[in-house]
Amino acid sequence: MLTGRKFAARFKNSSAREAYLTWSAGQMFIYNECVLEQRFFDSLSRLIAETERHKQPIRNECRVARPKPDQKYAHFVDKAQRPWLSQVPSAILGIGAFRFCQASKRAAAGLAARPKLRAIKDAERHLLLTRAYFSIEPAGRVGWYELRFGTARIPGGTILFRAHREFVVPAMVSVTLTSKALFVSMSYEETEQERFPETEKEMLERLRQYSEEELIACGNGIDRGVVRPVQTSHNPEPYALTKDQLERIRRKERQRKHYQKRMARCEKGSRNRAKMRRKVARTFDYRKNVINDFAHQTSHALVSDDKVQFFVLEDLRVKNMTKKPEPKYDDNAKALPNGARAKAGLNRAILSSGWGKTEEYLKYKAKKAGKLVIKVEPAYTSQRCPKCGRVERKNRPSQSEFRCVSCGFESANADYVAAGNILMAGVKLIREGRLEPKKVKATLRGKPAKATNVKLGPAGPMLCLWSRRGVWGNSDAKPAMKQEAPHFNEGRSQCAAQAHVLKGESPEGRR
Repeated sequence: MLTGRKFAARFKNSSAREAYLTWSAGQMFIYNECVLEQRFFDSLSRLIAETERHKQPIRNECRVARPKPDQKYAHFVDKAQRPWLSQVPSAILGIGAFRFCQASKRAAAGLAARPKLRAIKDAERHLLLTRAYFSIEPAGRVGWYELRFGTARIPGGTILFRAHREFVVPAMVSVTLTSKALFVSMSYEETEQERFPETEKEMLERLRQYSEEELIACGNGIDRGVVRPVQTSHNPEPYALTKDQLERIRRKERQRKHYQKRMARCEKGSRNRAKMRRKVARTFDYRKNVINDFAHQTSHALVSDDKVQFFVLEDLRVKNMTKKPEPKYDDNAKALPNGARAKAGLNRAILSSGWGKTEEYLKYKAKKAGKLVIKVEPAYTSQRCPKCGRVERKNRPSQSEFRCVSCGFESANADYVAAGNILMAGVKLIREGRLEPKKVKATLRGKPAKATNVKLGPAGPMLCLWSRRGVWGNSDAKPAMKQEAPHFNEGRSQCAAQAHVLKGESPEGRR
């Protein structure tokens, strides 16, 4: 299982901050250039296909196959035009091309969207460092560590971070700078044979041997909503944000409007405008941090219950639930009201409830605790009577009240009834044997890193050495360009020239 750590950090001095900003800008610059180049080749292939569709003659030298994404980046480095790139090691620049290649492969496999351009100025910064370009050593104080990055030829800087948990020095480290703080993130593989003796399939086989009463006792149904973000079948009291947190979120929204008005009156390019922009960005951080903290605390409280062995969630499709309503028109093509304003408020409430983060954190924490998380269809869970099984829309006269029109069953809260129905649906799936482990597509990772058994943490200054072959220069990741694009290997500038030939332009004109 992939385990991660994230620690708050700070720069040791201004030179370390400047070196970090330069290195991260170079890495993101190469990534953006790869995105622009791939877009160019995509437009070139579409232009060729459109020309062939209209049966226009094409010269043989213009018939070029679209190249696959690779990790070549040297043709982007023009130190005469951008001298600051000489302050960044070539391997750090190559990681930008490596990240683009991995993102393109994930997009081709259907695991993610196509790579997009990333803002560099006035945006979050990300820097990925390999093991050869950083070292982690204990600082003078207990629990504090120094992350030193740089080479003998190109000095970098030092980043201080405090480790509140034990960690292992990984093969790669990610350093992220937001508008509010600096973070050091790392991930590595853990050996799970001793900690996780049962697989998901073995847990399902064991649970199928339980009776219905035993499954109800050791299961927990979870209903997620807007008014009550997390409602369980074990406790009528929901998990929700406190009144102070909600009031502070509303206060930050009022501050944001105030700062936006002040920023609109500032001169463009001035330091006051940049200061207001940072203040506007910080107003979004509080909501994000509160939701993240709520998801962590809720998932931890659910998994910490020793009586529960499995959790049942609704299979909510949040992306479909937050879609914009389709426009409506009358016979004269005049726009009609479609409830877009009300739907926008509902979408904002759904996206701010932390459903996805709570589910994500619950899954990995349950796996660490040896527990199971399953999903059921959410249809009619809040309208079904748990006593007689009658499904009727009138059973729920209001958002919170539940009253069965058939048997007269009443409950103080409809979400609590829905959580019980979700649990019963999960118990039914387990007993009928219709629940199978979900097949997950393999992610595109490099070769697993090898490590010694020594860890780092707050307890003492212990180090661990890692080794990885082909992290960003893996030969398997490079496409075979000679067979698929012979003209592409002769020079990328030739493809650019061919695009202008198709358009009737001269290559020198664009240059």
